[in-house]
Amino acid sequence: MMVKKVKRWKINKKVFLHRILTLILSVLMVLIITNTVIAANLKPEYKEVTIKSGDTLWDLVKSAYGSNVNIEKAIYEIRKLNHKTTSDIYPGEKLKIPLNL
Repeated sequence: MMVKKVKRWKINKKVFLHRILTLILSVLMVLIITNTVIAANLKPEYKEVTIKSGDTLWDLVKSAYGSNVNIEKAIYEIRKLNHKTTSDIYPGEKLKIPLNL
């Protein structure tokens, strides 16, 4: 009689662990899918400008945000958004300028 109880517990333990793991994986999948959907709906807000001869990032920041902004931070954000490693810009180049900093 004792042997049957032990076997039954092992089977129930396996079923229990399987159900717990399934529940955990299901919750994780829902969280991942929800996060992906939310991220897909968040479109970056920026305007695109075409660089003219004589333009600098400094001037673009001043015209886009005025004088009440940290210019170095704004230039960093513009470079990051446009995947630029330097502040060099060229006539005809199109840059994305974030609307909000």
